[in-house]
Amino acid sequence: MDRRNFMTIAAGTAASLLSRPGRTAPLSFADADTRARELVAAMTLEEKTLLMCGDANRMDRPRPGHMYPNPSHGCPRLGIPPIHFMDGPAGVRFERQATCFPAAIGRGASFDTAVEEQVGEAIGYEGRCLGATLFGGVVVNLLRHPRWGRAQETYGEDSYHLGEMGAAVVRGVQKNMMATAKHYAGNSIEDTRGKVDVRMSERTLREIYLPHFKACVDAGAAAVMSAYNQVNGTYCSHNRHLLTEILKEEWGFTGLVMSDYWAVQHLWDHHHTAAGLAEAAAQAVAAGVDTETPWPIAFEHLGRELAAGRIARDDVDDAVRRILRVKMQLGLFENPYADPDEAERINDCAQHRELAREACRASVVLLRNERSLLPLSRTIRRIAVIGPNAATVRTGGYSGSGVHAVSVLEGIGNIVGRDADVRFAEGCTVKGTSRAGIAHAVRTAMNSDVAVVAVGNHSDLWINRDASEGEGNDRSSLELPGVQEELIQAVAATGTPVVVVLISGGPVIMERWLSKVHAVLHAWYPGEEGGNAIAEILFGLRSPSGKLPITFPKRTAQCPLYYAHKPTGRADDYIDLRGTQERFPFGFGLGYTTFEHRILDVTQRTARDDGRVRIRAEVRNTGRRAGEEVVQVYLRDTVSRLVRPVRELCAFKRVRLDPGDRRIIRFELDRQAFAYLDEELQPVVEPGDFEVFVGADSTTTVSAHFLVR
Repeated sequence: MDRRNFMTIAAGTAASLLSRPGRTAPLSFADADTRARELVAAMTLEEKTLLMCGDANRMDRPRPGHMYPNPSHGCPRLGIPPIHFMDGPAGVRFERQATCFPAAIGRGASFDTAVEEQVGEAIGYEGRCLGATLFGGVVVNLLRHPRWGRAQETYGEDSYHLGEMGAAVVRGVQKNMMATAKHYAGNSIEDTRGKVDVRMSERTLREIYLPHFKACVDAGAAAVMSAYNQVNGTYCSHNRHLLTEILKEEWGFTGLVMSDYWAVQHLWDHHHTAAGLAEAAAQAVAAGVDTETPWPIAFEHLGRELAAGRIARDDVDDAVRRILRVKMQLGLFENPYADPDEAERINDCAQHRELAREACRASVVLLRNERSLLPLSRTIRRIAVIGPNAATVRTGGYSGSGVHAVSVLEGIGNIVGRDADVRFAEGCTVKGTSRAGIAHAVRTAMNSDVAVVAVGNHSDLWINRDASEGEGNDRSSLELPGVQEELIQAVAATGTPVVVVLISGGPVIMERWLSKVHAVLHAWYPGEEGGNAIAEILFGLRSPSGKLPITFPKRTAQCPLYYAHKPTGRADDYIDLRGTQERFPFGFGLGYTTFEHRILDVTQRTARDDGRVRIRAEVRNTGRRAGEEVVQVYLRDTVSRLVRPVRELCAFKRVRLDPGDRRIIRFELDRQAFAYLDEELQPVVEPGDFEVFVGADSTTTVSAHFLVR
């Protein structure tokens, strides 16, 4: 289907869902605040403090967060409904009852905010039908170190890109559920997240680690979840500077702040910043936490602390008002219930499965294509499908399984049908050290015209010993785990052309085997329709168009390695790794056609128009196939009083062009794109020379200079 037609159909489908009878119009902030104040005045102290607590039953359910909505307390006497929290950055985690979309890192590779908003809307609608009202899957942590086990849950390494994608999914989710942006702030590690102190200057915090959270707040996120880690010596769940001074006061955030699970309790039993649970509760409320999750542990002491004067009554009332407002603005008072009939009709419906497939198509990144092996000819008669991720579907951490998930093996079979002999050999497991299956994989490849080798990782919680990444599962190495590299090399040694399909949550080191294979596709965790979308790309029904949202290093020891670094006066490499440091740069991605970029002109508007800068660029399809390109714009301040990055992403746009077509793309940059924080942490735009780059990735050399007045 033509992508433009798909977008029209998907938009129409979303509109029809939102116009169902019985939906109530959301309250304005002013009306919700008035009603909230009236309810607060009518509530008892016990009712207020209970409203500030989660209510996940710790006795008769699985571990909180697992495949069901986690409730908070309501107030039956006054008709106040509870909130039901559900996780799932790839779709609500309701086992086999909701659509599983590609992982956020893959959707980040699409650079497609329009589809991302539709994904958010579908997730929110499915969750609401299942009884969930607060979505916890908007992860906008900056991925500066790709060994992070939860890398697949966020969008990438660039703050601007994170903000654009995060804001898009927030806008979509908020149409049906409340969106939670997390983990605020500075979180990007698992194994030491409960003790690490993330140290940075106030300028670094505000310029690099917070703008994407503000973008989500500005997009209407109803909730923000505090992180486990410390920032500059203070744990986030009692960090008043982050939660109150910046988030609530400076940004004007009117929603609720929730702790991560057990984070308030940890102030006492892990971090020892509080002498007991009561003091931990007092610290958290004073800092700006409005809700403790998953159930009342520290906050069950709030009433006593309040009576003793160790917690301000105004802080409690403010927290309760925030909780009530977001419920009212969602229409939860009028419609607090699940809708099982609607869930049966819409969850994993054909439109949502097509949306999941479209999101995957746009996310797959072609990293190598020697001798134009891809796309494969549909006349191929013998196909070997090999690897631990070929027949097993990997949907990523904190994700549901989907209703019917399609593997790479099944997807290829769906394309070629009975016209080809498709043979499968697992070869090895993801983490195992047994080589017993490699010989069978080699024989399978030798008797085939092409070998598709699907390898990578398996993401899950730390309690799953088969997982190679995920929550609680940081990686010490970015190389493929187990004996997967040996499998690739053995199959490549047969002489049969090899296509490697990577299914993983982040970068993979490829130095030992990259030059031995013909083609490499990175499919991330592709969601339940991933197998079909990957097969469509392999056989040329769709052209790959994803772009890397994170820099791929050549060795793990190089990390953190990111494009927007500060300039250096010395060699920017290693004694045993000279020259270009990245294997693939941020924004990189090949296709089945080629594009040419050029800048037509750059003009600055008058001060009356806030000094905005207009950029006109042209992109031309110079190949023989239709394709999509993500046109990326980077900015460099050539001379500044304070040191600035060598270049920073400031805009991007996805376009589709037929062979020979050209299109003029217009970008408009406001003053924020040129500003930085001065010594007093005030935004300043220094007049002078800037260089703008337009192209296909962060290394583009197509540039123009212009003066900012």
